[in-house]
Amino acid sequence: MSQAAEQFFPPAVRGRWLPRGAQTRTRQRQWGYGTIAFCLLHIPMALLLSQAGQISTLHALAVLLIGIGCAVGSPHRPLRVAYVGAYITGAEVLWRMTNAQVFWEYGKYATATIFLIAILRKGKFRGPALMLGYFALLMPSVAIIVARLGPAEAQGYISFNLSGPFALMVAAWFFSQHKLSLEHIKGIFLAAAGPIIGIASITFYSIYTAEKISFTSESNYLSSGGFGPNQVSAALGLGVLFALMFVVLGRTNRILRFFMMGVMIFLAVQSALTFSRGGLYNTVGAAAFASVYLLRDPRMRRSILVVAVVVFVLGSYLILPRLETLTEGKLSNRFTSTDSTNRVKIVKDEIRIWRAHPLLGVGPGGSTFAGVPTAHTEFGRLPAEHGSFGLLALVLLLIAAAKNIQKAKSIKARAIAVCLIGWSFLFMMNAAMRLVAPAFAFGLACATLLPETIPSLKALTISPRRRRAQRINRVRAVTASS
Repeated sequence: MSQAAEQFFPPAVRGRWLPRGAQTRTRQRQWGYGTIAFCLLHIPMALLLSQAGQISTLHALAVLLIGIGCAVGSPHRPLRVAYVGAYITGAEVLWRMTNAQVFWEYGKYATATIFLIAILRKGKFRGPALMLGYFALLMPSVAIIVARLGPAEAQGYISFNLSGPFALMVAAWFFSQHKLSLEHIKGIFLAAAGPIIGIASITFYSIYTAEKISFTSESNYLSSGGFGPNQVSAALGLGVLFALMFVVLGRTNRILRFFMMGVMIFLAVQSALTFSRGGLYNTVGAAAFASVYLLRDPRMRRSILVVAVVVFVLGSYLILPRLETLTEGKLSNRFTSTDSTNRVKIVKDEIRIWRAHPLLGVGPGGSTFAGVPTAHTEFGRLPAEHGSFGLLALVLLLIAAAKNIQKAKSIKARAIAVCLIGWSFLFMMNAAMRLVAPAFAFGLACATLLPETIPSLKALTISPRRRRAQRINRVRAVTASS
């Protein structure tokens, strides 16, 4: 029988023979329900973790072990490793705020570890030269802080300031070796959204159970679940961005799209109530970057218009009035304020340090000994603590970002790349690299997006001979049952 004739015999779905379109819709529906269950499961789980730090520790260790298992046991299935990396990105703040007994930079090193193992198992060590050079340029100034404090004491400063660039370099190395479809990108967004929903459930519970919350013109720890508002707001903002991109990019069953629309609004509200503006500012900026490309596509234009109308109506007439009442009018004052909370002063001080130490800077973390608070802007920290080498590293990072955007061929691919890179840079501008999130987002932008006519990377790994055998087996099954 010819291959053309074999195409008229679709595979069975639960013992029933359905047209290919019906089979696809059935699978999408099942996948949608499973995804919703995965996200909702993180609500009670996060509340449990907040009450039992030991369970949070076990959860953090279990996720790392699963990631290592995927990297070691499935070298030809990098998507599994990417999913675990995305999950760690979403869960990093969750583990910190639930007092998991893991070291502070655990999320960065855990992500870098599974990515490195996957690279080693695949056996292809060629990485992006720009990113390898970016990290290598940050190494010379390490000697300065070691000479000043000694190896033991300097270790903490080095880890705090260089674990983020290290994770960024490894993530870019890992994703640059792989090609992902649009559905894979959306799956990665969902993998990160689960634990971020858990973070939002903790902040919601904290607000709901509080006897009284006093909102001021500063960030609010109580409405942030009792943890750092900057990090909580940033994590929730990333969840908003991922949910927004999932909805706008389309090609998903309606139930899941409506659910993700609700998730987006819920995360945005919780991020706003932290009174830390960076989370939503980063999201709005990244979404604006993506819209520059998405608006060129007529279908995407309709999706963006629908989302914009829904958000405007719900925000203006339902959500914002209630939030203004809850915060006694302080919310609008907070988000319309132009106060940079000393970040401008910090950057000016970092420039002053660079002028005093132009070649190697003062070493990672050395700014604190020059009277500057902990760095909030990575673009100011690099020249101050790494000198001209750090400035050159920044130039390489910008060139790598431009090349990744340029290599994207389709409108959607460029929109995703500029969205992820834009969010990463905006995060670095107000929170340095305190989380693994900017490293993961930048790394994901380094992947090559497959044309939408290719539905799955898994299909590419199956040889033509094997696909032919599968079709023949389906035909034989039809013949035997008739």
